[in-house]
Amino acid sequence: MMCILAISIANGGRAEAHNLFVLIEPQAEGPDLVDIIFEHFPYPGKGTYNQPHLDRGKTWVQPLGSNEKISLNLKEQTRLGKKFLQAKTDTKGPRAIIHTCKWGVYKGRLDYFNGKYLNVSSKEEVADLAKTSELKLDLVPSFDGETVKITVLFNDKPLANTRVTIWAPGSKETNNMTDSNGVITVTKPKSGTWSFSAVHTQKHLSGEFNGESYQGVMHGTTVSLKLPLK
Repeated sequence: MMCILAISIANGGRAEAHNLFVLIEPQAEGPDLVDIIFEHFPYPGKGTYNQPHLDRGKTWVQPLGSNEKISLNLKEQTRLGKKFLQAKTDTKGPRAIIHTCKWGVYKGRLDYFNGKYLNVSSKEEVADLAKTSELKLDLVPSFDGETVKITVLFNDKPLANTRVTIWAPGSKETNNMTDSNGVITVTKPKSGTWSFSAVHTQKHLSGEFNGESYQGVMHGTTVSLKLPLK
C-alpha cells in the first residue's frame, strides 16, 4: 500500500471519472485490512466523494463454500496525506470481499458503484467466488489455460461492445472492448494485482433520490485479483 501511495503523489491526482476499488493488506498477525478506494486509479487520493460510501455503502466478506455474508464496518483513513476507507476482518482467504453503494445523484444522473476483491490462490477457487449475485453489473473472471477471461454481465446477460478499463501491475491504464459474448481476454498476465472496471448506463430511467431528480442510472463495477493463478 505504501508504494501505491507513492505513485499517487507522483501522478498529482488527475481529475477523472471514479471507480470503486477493493484491495487487501494482509497482516502477519491480527486482522487483515480491507481498503476501499474511490478514485479513478487504484490508489488513494483526495477522498472528496467518500462520504456516501460511509453513509449507505455495504461491505462484506463472502467466504469460499459458504452462504454467510460477514459485514464489515468502514472508517476513513489518511496515509501520506491521501484518504481512503478501511475495515478490519478476521476472516482469511479464500474469500471475496465486496462493497456496494447507491452513491447518489451526480450531474443529473443516479450512480451506483461496486467493487470486489477475489482473495484466491487457484482457478478452482475463482470459479466458486467469481460471480456476485447482488451486483446488477458484474465482472466475472474465468480461465482458459494461461488466458484470463473477464465477462461483463448486466442482469446476468453479457454486455457486448462495452469498454473495460484495465490496470495491470506496473503498467499504465489501458482499455479493451468486450466481444459479442461480453468477454475480454488477457494472455499470460504478469505477476501482481490486476483491476478491471466497466460501466453501464440505463439512460431511459428517471426518478428522484434524496430530493434530487435524475435522468439515467449508471452502474460501475470493478474486480481486482492477483494473477497468475495456479
